Amino acid sequence: MIAPLNPAKFVRQVGKYLPLRTVLVVPFVVQITLAVGLTGYLSYRNSQEAVNQLAARLRREISDRSSQHLDLYLSTPRNLSQSLVNGIEDGLFDERDFKQLGRFFWQQVQLYPVGYINYGLVSGDYIGAGYLVNPTNPEEVMIGERSPATGGIYIDYKTDAQGNRLRAIPDPTYNFQEEVWYTETIRAKRPLWSEIYVWQGNDVSNVVAIAANQPIYNQKRQVIGVVGIDLILSDISKFLRQLQIGSSGKILILERNGLLVASAGSEPAFKLVQGIPERLSIFQSSDPLIAGTASYLQARFGNLKQIGQAEQFQFALKDQQVFVEVMPWRDPWGLDWLVLVIMPESDFMEQIHANTRTTVLLCLLALMVAIMLGLATSRWITQPLMSLSQASQEIAQGNYGQQVEVQNFRELRILATVFNQMSQQLQTSHQQLAEYSRSLEAKVRERTQDLEWEIQERLKIEAQITNSLKEKTALLQEVHHRVKNNLQVISSLLRLQSQRVNDPQVKTTLEDSQNRVMAMALVHQNLYQSDDFAQVNLAVYIHSLATHLFSVFAIERSRIDLQIVVDEQVAIPLDKAVPCGLILNELMTNALKHGFQWGRRSGKIVVTINTSPSCLTLQVSNDGEPLPQDFNPESSRSMGLKLVKVLVEQLFATFKAEQQENAVFILTFNPRRP
Repeated sequence: MIAPLNPAKFVRQVGKYLPLRTVLVVPFVVQITLAVGLTGYLSYRNSQEAVNQLAARLRREISDRSSQHLDLYLSTPRNLSQSLVNGIEDGLFDERDFKQLGRFFWQQVQLYPVGYINYGLVSGDYIGAGYLVNPTNPEEVMIGERSPATGGIYIDYKTDAQGNRLRAIPDPTYNFQEEVWYTETIRAKRPLWSEIYVWQGNDVSNVVAIAANQPIYNQKRQVIGVVGIDLILSDISKFLRQLQIGSSGKILILERNGLLVASAGSEPAFKLVQGIPERLSIFQSSDPLIAGTASYLQARFGNLKQIGQAEQFQFALKDQQVFVEVMPWRDPWGLDWLVLVIMPESDFMEQIHANTRTTVLLCLLALMVAIMLGLATSRWITQPLMSLSQASQEIAQGNYGQQVEVQNFRELRILATVFNQMSQQLQTSHQQLAEYSRSLEAKVRERTQDLEWEIQERLKIEAQITNSLKEKTALLQEVHHRVKNNLQVISSLLRLQSQRVNDPQVKTTLEDSQNRVMAMALVHQNLYQSDDFAQVNLAVYIHSLATHLFSVFAIERSRIDLQIVVDEQVAIPLDKAVPCGLILNELMTNALKHGFQWGRRSGKIVVTINTSPSCLTLQVSNDGEPLPQDFNPESSRSMGLKLVKVLVEQLFATFKAEQQENAVFILTFNPRRP
């Protein structure tokens, strides 16, 4: 595991190897660099946040102004067509007086920002006035008519400044009843906008337009004709170009299918394919900014028809951020367009980048000045310190009496004075120390001789103690061994005596006495076989005693399962081990003799010892013959249980017997009690 870095400790370790000049210059330079850099960074971040806020406000303002202009600009043809239809249906105009209507239409075109006013009847008669966008005279208003007065053919009339008809230009091929403004309205029988289309014809430049059309009804509510007001959409582009959006920003008005309606840039709304105008889609734009925005819109919304409300967002395009706002625009007659404002970040960040470059240059200049000032200051400070350092090194090499002169700083002059005094005192002290050292060496030699003699004496005493300890250890082992042997001799005598006795009761008494003597002998056997003469290991002792009893009673281990649940480290003092061993001998002997009838029954004996700091619990249970219902160990006349009672009192213990699923005997005492 990697230990965490301690900054203070790291600085102390590094500082051991750095010269004073570096320590003086580097923090000074780092502080200035951090201060200037942080100031520049915060200035840059604040500028970026200001740019983001400005871009959001500007996008919303441009979108709102574009939407307001569309509301105003496209309401004009709707209102004008409604006025003309109301006037014709109410009889204010003679629907057949095309000369009067032509002059009136000519006047309306002069008053309102519309491209052309069309009035066509189902009979095939037609009157209209407006701009045909003649390249030679773009402000010229012409009147077009098809009626019995023109012989049933369409004629365009040039006009003077008062709207009087001048030169006639016949066009027999033109049929208004094939135009979308007429056919769509006749089919729908309600006010509507036509599809956006491109004007084409003789002396007519290709112009993108849309028509606000409304049917005319007679008193029988039959459609008798259509009034159509052509609106030139390029005028919307002129307005959009007046909005300030930056050097490369874009304002686009487009339909939900992506086709351009108008734009603030130089992008045309159509292109000529084999002489036929074809409208352009933003998805086919050659402008990288428009094409990238179109791709992002398609990826974000899937379909432009999914845009239901105004949204602002930004995305990355060629390592720069692009700010975008898209706003739906709708009118009562069913137009559903989008106002798209695109503003690249570069339009706002040019000045910020210039300021950043200036800040970086100023930071570098400040850094250079700081380094030069730091070096000069550090040299001024460290020069006298270097003199002190060299004098100190001379003193360290034994050249006492060094003197230093410092003129720069008051503190350093004081330090030099103190250093000179210290140098003089060191020289005096060195001389005194040399004299003291010679006398001390003599005393050390004398004391060393005394210590050598004392060490020799102590080593002799330690050898004697070690030998004595070994002798006592051997003696204790021999004592326990002999006690164990003597007890075994007694046990053997009792066994021989029992073999010569015919009385069963006496024979049993002698065998019980033999087992008790052997139980005590096993205690001493464990002691002399171990290195600890003060304690007896109960786990080892119980195994030895169980083996002895099974052997004495000639019981096969396969018939009786002996389970010993004792911690291998449990031990008790010698004075507690003998009575505890005798009690355990009595309980296991009773189990084998009475519980399992000398091994004639099979079963299980469980010996368990539980310990705590001040308590030891010995539990012996067997699943042999159950205890009598009136069994009471306190009042039992059995020699073994009487012996157990005496031993329990000797241990200051408690003893009880219970008949649960098995016969259970429980002994509890404090092995550490004196």
